[in-house]
Amino acid sequence: MSVVRSTCQRNLSRATARASWVQSQRRSLHATSVVAARKIVAELPEKNLIGNPDPLSNIRPVRYYIPPNESAEDKEWRQWNERVNKLHQDFWSNNNYKFLKEKEEYIAKIKKEKGTVSAEDLSMFYKSFLNEAYGRHLDYNKTWIKENFRMLLPGLKALLRGKSSQVIPYFKKSYA
Repeated sequence: MSVVRSTCQRNLSRATARASWVQSQRRSLHATSVVAARKIVAELPEKNLIGNPDPLSNIRPVRYYIPPNESAEDKEWRQWNERVNKLHQDFWSNNNYKFLKEKEEYIAKIKKEKGTVSAEDLSMFYKSFLNEAYGRHLDYNKTWIKENFRMLLPGLKALLRGKSSQVIPYFKKSYA
């Protein structure tokens, strides 16, 4: 019980600390830090970069590599990926924030009434939260599936564009 409460408090405090750190970083930007940031970005490898999990959404952010000669197909594919990643990030951040906030309120209410919170009390909260969130999760899953199917065409275009030197001659062969 105390482990669950401390984990909840730790996750909420991490999210709060992260938000305040981000704001402090925004305030502390000056000419030298901007130049240094540009230099670091310029030295990044020619690969997609995957960061540590976000403390609130638990989703790893991805910074996609943008090649200097990026084709229109590759750009479209990258933008679709970025949009779907933002969809995941926004949904899970909102959902987890709501969960932690409601759980904290529920625990405070139960402590007032009973004095202690049992595993049974928490299971009742989890069940009610999942029942309440069912519609949100269903909409999220439908949207995610639609986006995955919409990403097929740009992904196929980007794949064929990158492999066109191998694919197109295959179709030009005559078998007569």
